[in-house]
Amino acid sequence: MKQIVFFFSFSILSLYAFSQSYSVTINLMKVIDDRVPVTIEFDDLKIPNVIEFQMPKIVPGTYSISDFGEVISDFNAYDSVGNRLAFSRLDINRWQIKNASNLKKIEYSVNDTFDDKKYKQIFEPGGTNIAVGENFLINTFGFIGYLENKKDFPFKVHVIHESDLYGATPMKREKISNNEDVFSADTYFQLSDSPIMYAFPDTTSVMIGNTRVMVSVYSEKNKTKAQQIMRDVEPTLIAQGKYLGGRLPVDNYLIMIYLMSRWSNSGGYGALEHSYSTVFVLPDISGEFLSQSIVDITSHEFFHIITPLTIHSEEIENYDFINPRMSKHLWLYEGLTEYAAMHMQVMYNLITPDDFLNVIAEKVEYSGDYTDNLPFTELSKGALDKYENQYNNVYEKGALIGMCLDLKLLNLSDGKKGVRELMNELSQLYGIDRSFKDEELFDTIAQLTYPGIREFFTRYVEGAESLPLKECLGYAGVDFSKPGEVTSNDLGGISLDFDEKRGMVRVIETDQLNSFGKKMGFHKMDLFYSLNGKKITAKNADEFYRLFNNLVPGKKIKIEVMRNEGSENEKIVKLKGKVRTINIAEFGNISWSKKPSARQLMIRKVWLNQSDRQ
Repeated sequence: MKQIVFFFSFSILSLYAFSQSYSVTINLMKVIDDRVPVTIEFDDLKIPNVIEFQMPKIVPGTYSISDFGEVISDFNAYDSVGNRLAFSRLDINRWQIKNASNLKKIEYSVNDTFDDKKYKQIFEPGGTNIAVGENFLINTFGFIGYLENKKDFPFKVHVIHESDLYGATPMKREKISNNEDVFSADTYFQLSDSPIMYAFPDTTSVMIGNTRVMVSVYSEKNKTKAQQIMRDVEPTLIAQGKYLGGRLPVDNYLIMIYLMSRWSNSGGYGALEHSYSTVFVLPDISGEFLSQSIVDITSHEFFHIITPLTIHSEEIENYDFINPRMSKHLWLYEGLTEYAAMHMQVMYNLITPDDFLNVIAEKVEYSGDYTDNLPFTELSKGALDKYENQYNNVYEKGALIGMCLDLKLLNLSDGKKGVRELMNELSQLYGIDRSFKDEELFDTIAQLTYPGIREFFTRYVEGAESLPLKECLGYAGVDFSKPGEVTSNDLGGISLDFDEKRGMVRVIETDQLNSFGKKMGFHKMDLFYSLNGKKITAKNADEFYRLFNNLVPGKKIKIEVMRNEGSENEKIVKLKGKVRTINIAEFGNISWSKKPSARQLMIRKVWLNQSDRQ
């Protein structure tokens, strides 16, 4: 509800507005041909004679077109006595209804996006699933639409379901029974921000500061349980709570995980953040790979409770699901979130300082795949269309923007104030119910910090200048060299990957085999069995590149590979040669200074939480 200014007049209006609402019924027990019937009734909404019913074209947190109207069929509109009203379909996501002043309800059927390839391939964490008796993943924006210009009214959602299925959701619960749950949301934006997953109950929770964090899991193979995942992710959640000052802006948070035993329809896996939850869709495998994937993604997604839940622009607060206006601050929503995810881990000993530098080096390297002189504010505004192919740089250069801002603030404040403190001040200035104006944020940050910070944004975020990485890293006694060439041991032009099933390193490509690779005799699909007598196992496979690069150039090398795996001709083959070197492109060397100054050491200690700063 909006802030009460004039108590008596506003209270009357609020009560009147509250009586106007949507009542939605999703019947999961009447699925026909993989389609779920949905009914939306309109209680006292003042509807003009002609109105549009809309399904979202795009939803918050995604930067691609979804067109959820595509999965809608059997659409009909009725008046209060059950007569059908005339309508026409304007496009994929919009229906125009005539004589709508008499509109009482709309009915339609919803197909899911997970398994029907005739529809747009929607990234699964932002999609929907219908598996009768097993699982219903209801990203609400894929099931429920709204009337044009009437998104700011309450929704009450009735879900009829089988008694052995439990609905995990961050949405407010009005009623729970064996076969019907009732949830409520104050607006369509809040509704769309609240996914529901029905499955056989598998949940667990833990308190992180003032916030109860729940994990809910559906595993197609029934291999992985919520308690296993919570054990893996709890240390990260605890560290995030500390990083955010011990008190979070939400009372409850849901980590919703769907583990898929088949290749995804969209061709990818990952997560989609919401204000009070995150939806994961990942491969249904057990072991360290799944565990680390969930930890890594959680490190990023959980921080979205700060941006954009608490700190966001008017473009997000007043989100247009058909023709959205893009904010220019993706550096904040995604970039600074990505930086916080990696910074938190080194501050609270989840990774080592050396690991942290390696992550920074990777960000520098991967950002080289994108256009460096494209102003980040322009990238943000054009992320849906013009600069769609540049979007993923928000996780690379965007994180580096956050890092440079942090180090600049720490240097200017003598170690007393970095981005953590800045975000806390912005959270207090704005908040869940108060947005900022897109054009004013940089000036506001400069007012809260130092005038020189405005120049940083002007040159490196609004402008096209390359980030001052050498300068900023230098504040903490970190040496940075520009891209060039370095010498490395030659792998022969093969491409390698880790085989999760066998726990071994596998040759996956030999198209670029060079003379050394040909002389060694590498074959595609070879599994590395040993290196100079040291067996390569799942425990040391991640160290393979380091072990190989530690070999002395010119010395003999002996490699055993498993060839023709799984066939009658499976065998161990011994390959021999001499180690040789090759010059490879290097995107910049990052290392701790050997002789840092006293000030650099002070900034470094604060940056890595190796001082009294908490």
